[in-house]
Amino acid sequence: MKAAHWFCWLFMPKVQKRIFQPTYSNKLPRKWDMLNETTLLERDAKRNIGEELLAAIQDVKSGRHGAVYTIEPNEIVAARVKCGLSQTQFAKALHISSRTLQQWEQGRRHPSGAAETLLKIVAKHPELLRELLDPTP
Repeated sequence: MKAAHWFCWLFMPKVQKRIFQPTYSNKLPRKWDMLNETTLLERDAKRNIGEELLAAIQDVKSGRHGAVYTIEPNEIVAARVKCGLSQTQFAKALHISSRTLQQWEQGRRHPSGAAETLLKIVAKHPELLRELLDPTP
């Protein structure tokens, strides 16, 4: 028997008895209070699932239930959109990989100080980046 298995076999039952004392409270259901399969089937036979689903959909559509999320694009996405460039074009203009730009836009990574300053300049003056990309005089 390996040492780890021997240790667990020897000490775990004692530790479990001390840590995991059964709690009997009115708030927590006991094993014998759990619903068995026949009780569940009897309860579900009385329900009309179709009506419940329809009512839930109507509640969500009317705005009574359900969460409403608004996602604000971060500053990097806003700067790129102001320039009118795709992620690949914007990354190429900044001389970074498109994967790095995706990481920045998704908030997984943050640009360095110099890159952040460059992004602020591009956000205020998007025409500068377009001028750099367009070599025609």
